[in-house]
Amino acid sequence: MVRRRAPRPAFQLTAAAAELSAKQREVFHALQAFPDGAQVTELSKKLGMHINTVRGHLDELIAQELVSRRQAHTVGRGRPSHIFTARVPRGSEVASEYTELVDMLTGMLADGDLEEAREIGQQWAAKSGHRGNAPADLDEAAEELVRLLRAMGFDPLPREDAAAEGAREVSLRACPFIGPDGELPDRTVCALHAGYVDGRAGELKVELKPFDRLNECGARITDPR
Repeated sequence: MVRRRAPRPAFQLTAAAAELSAKQREVFHALQAFPDGAQVTELSKKLGMHINTVRGHLDELIAQELVSRRQAHTVGRGRPSHIFTARVPRGSEVASEYTELVDMLTGMLADGDLEEAREIGQQWAAKSGHRGNAPADLDEAAEELVRLLRAMGFDPLPREDAAAEGAREVSLRACPFIGPDGELPDRTVCALHAGYVDGRAGELKVELKPFDRLNECGARITDPR
């Protein structure tokens, strides 16, 4: 399959991270320990490094597209702060998520059957054993979805411009299944992931929207209750 309007191949981010200098890698690895992102002051404290030095390395990492920056929500006046997020999760996080996937695909996936692939994804979600309190609202549910997709290597980001009453959206800006030459995965892979994230959402509904924006896929979470 030929790549069309697809997210960036995740392997490119991983390859770029491998080329970092020792100091850049130190800052990058420290940032990976904050799955929800961190402010410069948090990284400075964790690393025991001057805040201006940390900020300089973060600027370099942003220029290499390995770190994203977003404005933190603030109350009142004052200079707005920023939250920095590593665009590549720790390798162990990605590996642990996909060990179960490979096992499921090997033994169960029907040839080309999208509905069966989706059902297998829901079984995968049930088998993963992740349990916790139900999200208090859609914002919390969207945050949990972002954490899940980041751990799986999809480089997610909330779509502030798509937030609406009863719905939230997340961008998927990288995909572990896109090949080195941009080949797209089989549709059953997308269907399987659609079933998985929907199964993890409990009573909420998650819909994957492949290639709905340039260089991105989307995930839409709604509350049908």
